[in-house]
Amino acid sequence: MGETENIAKMAEKLSKDLFKKLLWGDICGPINQNWPCVKDHHDRKTHPTDVVFEYAEPYDDMTTIVICDLKSYAKASISATSMRTAIENLSKTIECAEVSEGCHSLYKPRDEKVQFVGLLFVYNHDGVYDSDFRKFLPEHKDENFQFPSWSKIFVLGPKEICYLNTVCVDIWGLIGDGVIKSMDHYSFYYPDLEGLPATQRSGPLAANLELIFGPWLILNHKTKEDGTGIIVYYKGTGEDRDDFFYLFDYLLHYQQFKGDSIIEFRMANAANSANANFESAKKEYIKRQPPSCEFAKKINEIRFSPVTNIVTNFSEAIIGMSDER
Repeated sequence: MGETENIAKMAEKLSKDLFKKLLWGDICGPINQNWPCVKDHHDRKTHPTDVVFEYAEPYDDMTTIVICDLKSYAKASISATSMRTAIENLSKTIECAEVSEGCHSLYKPRDEKVQFVGLLFVYNHDGVYDSDFRKFLPEHKDENFQFPSWSKIFVLGPKEICYLNTVCVDIWGLIGDGVIKSMDHYSFYYPDLEGLPATQRSGPLAANLELIFGPWLILNHKTKEDGTGIIVYYKGTGEDRDDFFYLFDYLLHYQQFKGDSIIEFRMANAANSANANFESAKKEYIKRQPPSCEFAKKINEIRFSPVTNIVTNFSEAIIGMSDER
C-alpha cells in the first residue's frame, strides 16, 4: 500500500471519526498535495501538505485553516530529534502558507478572512507509547521555527489523541443513546468575553484548537425529548477536591446553572477517588453558598460519570506509512 493511499485513508478516518464530532468542516482541498515554496531561505521548491481542515472561530468572522502533518511513529522513533525536525518543517510550511498563492488557490476560501495554523498529529502506531511525550518538544522560542509571530503550531501527541478519541467516541455513544438528540443538536461552549460575545456565529460552534488543548470541553445540547443539557468533559483526574470547586465556580460565574439544563461531568482520566471527591465537593460547595442561593439545588443535581478510555487505532489506515518523510 503506497504512502499516498495511507495518508488519504488516515485523513478520511480523522475526518469521520474525530474532527467531524468536534464540528470542524469537511476536508478542505486536496489530500497529500505539494505546493510551491515562495521563501528563498527555506531552500526548497515545494511544501508538502497531508490534509487540511477548517473551522469557524467563535468570537469573530475568521476561518481557521488547519494544515495537518500526519505522523505515524513506532515508540522507538518518537524522540527529540524527530519532533524538532517535524516542527521545523511545519513552521516553514505555515510561514509560506500565509503568502503563497499556490497554497491559497488550493485551501483558502474566497473572500474570507482566514488564519493558517499548523497541527502536528503524532500517532503511535504500535500502541505501546507511555512516556512523557512533552519532554521531546523543543522550546517554542527556538530561532529555527520561522513561522510568523501571529501564527501557531499545535502538537497532538499519543496521549492527547487517545483522550480526544475517547471524548468523540463518547459523544457518538450519547447520540446513539438519545442523551444528545443528534449531530445537529450540540455545540461547544465559549463564554462571552467582555465586549466580545461568542454568539456572533449562527449555528453550532466547533471546538477550536485552543479549546481542545484547554482543561475541559463543554457541550450544550438538546436531548431526545427536546430538553437541554450541559456536558463537561474534564481532563483532570479528580484526585484533588479543589478541581471540582474550580469547575463549579466556572459554571456559576458564566451562569450555566440557570434554567432546566441537566449538567453532567464526564471524565476519561478519573482517579479511583474521583467520584467520592466529587460528591464531597458538592456538599462543601453548597454549604459555602448563602442560604438563599437558588443554585444550591442545581449544584446538588450535577451528575458524575467516568468514561472508559478508548485506545486509538488507526492501524488499518496507516499500515506502511513511513516514520520519516
